[in-house]
Amino acid sequence: MKIFVLGAGRMGSVVAMDLARSNNGVQIGIADINVERAKSVAKNCGGEALKVDLMKEDDLIRALKGYDAVVNARWYFSQNGSLALRVGGKEE
Repeated sequence: MKIFVLGAGRMGSVVAMDLARSNNGVQIGIADINVERAKSVAKNCGGEALKVDLMKEDDLIRALKGYDAVVNARWYFSQNGSLALRVGGKEE
């Protein structure tokens, strides 16, 4: 299963590490607008880092392609925090 973690901050990094420690063969994608932070989290959990700007819906649609599930670890006050839910079923 491929799981997309949206946000590489405090919540996202913990989620990614928990998924990596589950030993279920999960492939993890960590996305953040700060790609260096995403790379750091990806390195620690064996995942793939992606740069995604939530203000650009097309970026998110492209990044979600091929993933089975999304964990939204963005700050709850983010206006576009639910964007992943809206675009999850769209195709390019």
